Amino acid sequence: MEKMEIKHTEEGSIDIISIEGDLDLYGAPLLREKLNGLKSKGRDKIILNMENVPYIDSSGLGLLLKSMINGKIPYLFANLNTGIKHIFKMSGYKQVTTVYDTVEEAKNAFKNQ
Repeated sequence: MEKMEIKHTEEGSIDIISIEGDLDLYGAPLLREKLNGLKSKGRDKIILNMENVPYIDSSGLGLLLKSMINGKIPYLFANLNTGIKHIFKMSGYKQVTTVYDTVEEAKNAFKNQ
């Protein structure tokens, strides 16, 4: 188990949440708190940079799905490793969100909306 940390940067109307460590039962509440805080401020362009997330479990997946459905915020994902891309594909996440290879690509997607 690798302790999760969150780094948040704002670039205009876009929020970039960089997650470092395992997104699991222990880290999910920290991310939920951050996402709820952004939602309460009316922030709705959120990129989750998963470059430094080596592992995600069902708690992490559940948090992301529940946040997207309840908050009606379609997060964009960037920098998923091969294993997590596979999990997203197998669990159907690629049907409800978009995954980009880089944060830059995700930012451009928001800018082109």
